[in-house]
Amino acid sequence: MNVPKTALIIEDNDDIVQTVSLAFQIRWPNINISSTHSGQNGIRMVEDKNPNVIILDLGLPDIDGFKVIQEIRLFSKVPIIVLTVRDTEADIVHALELGADDYVLKPFRQLELTSRVNAQLRHGEIEEETIHLGNYYLNPNERILSADNKNICLTRIETIVLETLFNRAGHVVTHTVLAEQIWGDVHPSTVKNVRIHIKRLRNKLEYEAGLTSLIVTKPGVGYLIQV
Repeated sequence: MNVPKTALIIEDNDDIVQTVSLAFQIRWPNINISSTHSGQNGIRMVEDKNPNVIILDLGLPDIDGFKVIQEIRLFSKVPIIVLTVRDTEADIVHALELGADDYVLKPFRQLELTSRVNAQLRHGEIEEETIHLGNYYLNPNERILSADNKNICLTRIETIVLETLFNRAGHVVTHTVLAEQIWGDVHPSTVKNVRIHIKRLRNKLEYEAGLTSLIVTKPGVGYLIQV
């Protein structure tokens, strides 16, 4: 597996920058790390340096981190992992809707952060074939779900969720299994995060394609796609 060659940290707290940098250097000794306090400068650095991953705070001194996500997504699909103290579901969903790939709360565990980064990069490297299930076609590489002549663009995590459910169609997939597929490990916040991602994905499927019952909930256990 290739390791990330470059990382960009957009964060105005120097202690956080140092902590993240140290965690990355321990996991990937040859990584090249850049950082900036400015959201605007961060956007320019993404264009100039084309990093393999971005760690982004939402509370920046010049522009809001949400705006940074929005601007970067106009020209790049680089994995963006939000690292913030903002813990409301509204903030998490908004960041994901704008194009963030993951959301980690401060204070954070270093191993959790590096495992989440690694999971994003691992899924980005795997070349997979289109999955056909009934009237649905899922292209994991392009991150597109096709249904009834409509194409729905997905985030990385939404693609992983649907791919996991499609491959186990007719069987319940637990929250733990989904978390392991998404992040490569299970952490205290993962069940809540899985539920938020499922909720957002359902809303997208309903709004863009009228799909209201594709993902079925088994309360307290997990989810499945009915064959």
